[in-house]
Amino acid sequence: MTRYINFLLLALMGSTWGLHFVLVKKITSTGVQADLILFPTLFGVAIAFMALMAVSRSSWRINASWWVFLIICSVLGYAFPIWLELIVAPYIDSTLLTLIVTSTPVFCILLGFILRLATVTVWHLSCAALGISAAMMLLLPSAALPEGSSRLWLAAAIGVPVSYALYNLYVAAAWPKGLGVFTMAAYESVIAALLALPLFMTSTSEVGYQGLVQHGPEVTLLVLVTAVEVWSFFELVRRAGGIYVSFASFAALVAGIAWSALLLDEEITPWMNISIGAIVLSLLLCLVGDRSQAREAPLSKAA
Repeated sequence: MTRYINFLLLALMGSTWGLHFVLVKKITSTGVQADLILFPTLFGVAIAFMALMAVSRSSWRINASWWVFLIICSVLGYAFPIWLELIVAPYIDSTLLTLIVTSTPVFCILLGFILRLATVTVWHLSCAALGISAAMMLLLPSAALPEGSSRLWLAAAIGVPVSYALYNLYVAAAWPKGLGVFTMAAYESVIAALLALPLFMTSTSEVGYQGLVQHGPEVTLLVLVTAVEVWSFFELVRRAGGIYVSFASFAALVAGIAWSALLLDEEITPWMNISIGAIVLSLLLCLVGDRSQAREAPLSKAA
């Protein structure tokens, strides 16, 4: 039963992550830049989890050692990779950057093995190989390969999936005993929002803050979707480990295509369907292989 719950959480995280990307794309298509959306989204997520803490009567006390864990998580999972994405985005094709971020499972397996933070199995390798191959089939044909100095920015962009991989592995390996999911999500979101505040205050968005207000319903939906995404991540990383949860990037790629077709009327080509089928097959390998790494852990009541 554990592996089926893990797989459902993986699907939930991937589908909400994909919807997250599409909502951001929809909002930014009107001139609102991503750096203007990040802070209100994180702030809203923090409020949502604080409300859940209140409803579930979770403890608000945080041990001193937990703060170190929370700060490291906020830097690895939010501040550094998002900052790096914003830095390299003007110099790298967006499709190529998406492919680089999708390679997170590859780096998660590599770093998990090198740093001995996770047990790497044949199923992990099979899932990653098939998933990244399918992602390359899907994205490379439409990506503009970098030339000249852009290659240096391409190398720098590798830091994004490396940071996400370290984040996944660190959360799984160092989660403090007694720290509940709601508490973790609330405090990490607060710290991440504070780290994102300078970007919000110095945004050069063409539309500006007034334009953001006009997109209130979309931003509200983005907050709710992100909250579900964050919850499913923390539940899954505690249950199945850092490598398993990284495969959600493959699921998010498929979900993003589906949501784009539904909400943005984008076309799904036969080639896309072949690639999607390969990615789905790679995710099914996660379901089969989860027998070797499943951990019994009840769905959080979030102490």
